[in-house]
Amino acid sequence: MGHRAAADSGDDPDRPDGRRNWLYAGAALLVVTSVAVVFEYLPERPGCQPWLADFASAAGVEGLNRMNDRGGRSTYDFIEGRLEMTARPGSDIGGDIGGEVTAPFLYTTVSDDFTVQTEVFTDPAVADQAAGLLVFEDAHHYVRLERGFDDVVAYYGDGEQVTVPASATNVELRLSRHDGQVKAEWRDTPNNGDWQPVGAPAPVTRAVRVGVMALNTTPDSEPFSATFRYLRITCS
Repeated sequence: MGHRAAADSGDDPDRPDGRRNWLYAGAALLVVTSVAVVFEYLPERPGCQPWLADFASAAGVEGLNRMNDRGGRSTYDFIEGRLEMTARPGSDIGGDIGGEVTAPFLYTTVSDDFTVQTEVFTDPAVADQAAGLLVFEDAHHYVRLERGFDDVVAYYGDGEQVTVPASATNVELRLSRHDGQVKAEWRDTPNNGDWQPVGAPAPVTRAVRVGVMALNTTPDSEPFSATFRYLRITCS
């Protein structure tokens, strides 16, 4: 009895006070719970993998995703240090085809701010053929910047379509996202032209697929090919 009484009074140095144990346990539980709540509600860290593909060989596309690849050399080929991309008739992008991407599209996924850039060589023979850059969130939220038919660079973003004259068959194209807005720029490569803006920035806020594509939207056209010298993605 004396030992139990001593323990109850907290005088026994060999036996800790039970109430004190409960206080310690409660404090520890509070700390653990607080830490768990903090980590549970932290936002996901956005991601952006820097990328440089010079397309000198098939190794240049390792790690990138190939959409609508028919296999062999019919969609993606490598000729003289460039990637040749061939779009079959009916290759398109957008909500008017049920939200699908039926065009060949070589891409990676990015959720942070970024800049994507390429040089494309092409001279489309008919309307609705083009090749260039695509930033694709979904069927209604995407940005295209491309060298198109009739010697133009064309921009499509947030329902806006803008074309500017571009007589050179090879041009450099650049799309940059910052604070949820994607802006477009292009330059005349053979004449070492300055970068020029095209259109108004378009809102694209979520994770997107970013890369190069070729379009050939007319169902009864011939296959259409374009070549790309490089693909560069930097993070900002």
